[in-house]
Amino acid sequence: VGVTFMADGAEYPHQAFFCGPEQMTEWRDWLAGFGVPTSPFWTRAGVEALMFFRDPSGNVWELYCEEGFKSADTLPRGPARGHGTSLDIDALRYNSWKMPAAK
Repeated sequence: VGVTFMADGAEYPHQAFFCGPEQMTEWRDWLAGFGVPTSPFWTRAGVEALMFFRDPSGNVWELYCEEGFKSADTLPRGPARGHGTSLDIDALRYNSWKMPAAK
């Protein structure tokens, strides 16, 4: 009820994956291999780390590392809820992606 397509500037609705600190960088690098834009890592309280990306339909996905992310205390800060001004959520939109090069 009440679910719609993502409006410009909107973060919600979105889904989140909980992951460990190593998976944060693995996901970022894996998505980059496909040419999918991701947000920079950021934090709310200097303990956790977050990152957003979109799927090809424009849905927002969040990676959330509750603790253990190296240098989380130095990441850009966002508000207790939402992304605030810590990132441009619309910059994560894309129209095409690619298959990563074979290793």
